[in-house]
Parts: sequence; C-alpha cells; structure tokens
Amino acid sequence: MACTSCGYDGLLDLGDMRHRELLRDIDRRKLDRHTDRSRKIAVALAMAIVMGAWFIPGYWAARRAAIALPFLADQWAIMIVIALGISRLVERMAPKPKFPWIDDYGNP
Repeated sequence: MACTSCGYDGLLDLGDMRHRELLRDIDRRKLDRHTDRSRKIAVALAMAIVMGAWFIPGYWAARRAAIALPFLADQWAIMIVIALGISRLVERMAPKPKFPWIDDYGNP
C-alpha cells in the first residue's frame, strides 16, 4: 500500500538513517503541536483569570494598596506567572512518543 501523501510504495528500513529521522520527526511534530496548543490555552486562561479579577469589587483598591505598578505591569506579571504555571501543568500531559524504540537502532 502506498503512502497517501507522497506516493512512496516501500517499506521503512530502520537501518536507513533517513527513515529513522522521519520517524523521529513524526514524534517531534506531534509534541510541537501539543506544546503550541497548550501554550495558547495557557495564555488565554491566564488573561481570562486576570481580566475576570478586574470585575471583583474592591480588586482595584487592593491592587493600589499592594503592588501597583505603572502601565498595569503588575497585571502583565500576574498573567505571565499564571500562564507559565498552567503550561508546566499541561506539559505533564504531553503525548507519549509513537516510536520510542527508534533510538535502539542508533543515532543518525
């Protein structure tokens, strides 16, 4: 059966460095898609949490008394910290490699 995207009609030989690199690349792309998606979700959630806090009565008064910085820099810092925390948490749910045994055949 031929590959639907490139039309290659052969077996993948793990002795061939190009084929091993192809399998590693498949795993890398899968992990990259997960990382990009989780980063976007983390940033959106962090923004929603901080912007949602703006509507809590007394938030602005407490902010002025505690950590008020110019140009809402404290709000940016809070968003960054929340997003980093969420992304680290989601990073633990990263997909497992599809070809974990590929390194047993040598590195290119």
